[in-house]
Amino acid sequence: MRKIYALGPAGTYGHEAAELVRKFRPGMSDCQLEFCGSNEEILGRVEAADSADVFGVAPVENSTAGLVRAVIKFWMRQKDSWSQNRLQVIGEVGLPVHHCLLAYPGVKDVSAIQSVTSHPQALSQCDASLARLGLSIKEPTLSTAVAAQYVSDHGNSEAMVAIASEFAAKVYGLDILERHLEDENANETKFHLVGRQPTSEVAESKTAVLFWLRDEPAALHDAMGAIAAAKANMSSIHSIPLGERGKFAFYVEFQGHLGNDVTRSVLTIMKARTDRFVILGSFAELKGDR
Repeated sequence: MRKIYALGPAGTYGHEAAELVRKFRPGMSDCQLEFCGSNEEILGRVEAADSADVFGVAPVENSTAGLVRAVIKFWMRQKDSWSQNRLQVIGEVGLPVHHCLLAYPGVKDVSAIQSVTSHPQALSQCDASLARLGLSIKEPTLSTAVAAQYVSDHGNSEAMVAIASEFAAKVYGLDILERHLEDENANETKFHLVGRQPTSEVAESKTAVLFWLRDEPAALHDAMGAIAAAKANMSSIHSIPLGERGKFAFYVEFQGHLGNDVTRSVLTIMKARTDRFVILGSFAELKGDR
């Protein structure tokens, strides 16, 4: 049976991204959804699967918080040789992060609410709104979905509300007291769809790589020069501290597909100019009317 793994419990942003994949990516509607306890578990299950009909959805980058470190660390353990890696990125889902204030059905009076629960990052992203609402007691949870689940399970007995998505409100049957609670509206999380089989080239294809710089002058300039020479648009670049002063790896996405001669030439040159080089895959962003 075809499967797609996402971060649980039900109602996470990863769950929502997986549902978008099942809805809009051709041939994925019949995938059975299964939840995992961590993003590393998602990637590990797809990598270890015996079948190519197994997929996963894991966050890679947030527009305000940067790279998802745990996911990047997983990719950093992959082999340099592309042919030896069983896992690759085959798609991308960009998901706007809009936090909502969720309450048990029937709760209307915000002034009677005593506390708010959510993931620590979501709580910090809504500081100004929570201050405006007079919600100073904050209870951290493992995820926004766990927060929504808690409020759903405990009713209004503790006068608690949750910060989570509109999607989570639908999953757990909660009322939305206020939308767009986040202090910064331009917040988006990018999810990678991972699988075992490469994708075909399309006009919007891009390739993601990780590389470790050599300890020498102009190392970053030399590594990135091949992308500039090919006039390929670069859509993402992040430095990754390696724990030693002056030592960095880099995550980069740029226009092009592994099946294209120009892209393969760029990758060959970059690999020759870096200390270590890992190709994550070639993919395109999922499109669809949401």
